[in-house]
Amino acid sequence: MKTIGRRSGDKKNFFTKHLYSVVMVSTLLVLGSVVGMTVWLTRGGDKPTTTTPPPGPGVVAPTLVLPLEEFEVAQEANLTELVYNPSLNEWRTVNGVVFGVKTDEAVHSVADGKVLEVTAIKDNGSVVSIQYDDDLVGTYMSLNDDVKVTAGQTVKAGDVIGTTSNKLQKYAHLNNQLYLEMKQAGKYIDPMTVLPDLSEKV
Repeated sequence: MKTIGRRSGDKKNFFTKHLYSVVMVSTLLVLGSVVGMTVWLTRGGDKPTTTTPPPGPGVVAPTLVLPLEEFEVAQEANLTELVYNPSLNEWRTVNGVVFGVKTDEAVHSVADGKVLEVTAIKDNGSVVSIQYDDDLVGTYMSLNDDVKVTAGQTVKAGDVIGTTSNKLQKYAHLNNQLYLEMKQAGKYIDPMTVLPDLSEKV
């Protein structure tokens, strides 16, 4: 009785007939692997990258002005190091700038914005918070009771929002003053980094 089986010659004929296809498939697989690895390695670990486009034609960046016409910087902001405060007799960080003045002076909004809140806080005087562009919020403390703006009101750079006072008790040793804090994206920043250069003040 004979057994019918596939001969080894048939295997050789199969590879000979399909040699071109086998080479092409292998080449495509290698190329696909190389391209895939290149894309994966150059993607930066799947970290999204964002870029801020430059302002288009006619777009004007926000213009900031100084909050007072006549003043001296009585206390600079210091967000990281402790500074001795004589009024409180303690060392603490300073989240804003204290502008010292000789008499009650008009306080100006430093940019176009919208008034978020107007409050009277014990030992802080009247307090005005204004939302500006670039996720910037300015909070003005030690204002007199004659605040000129209300919550929800829009203001322009230079608009008077109130007058200075000596009501901010934590800086009582500096007499009449304006205390200005600024936050960007919810974090304190030194106001002097966004306000006009004081060396240009006339």
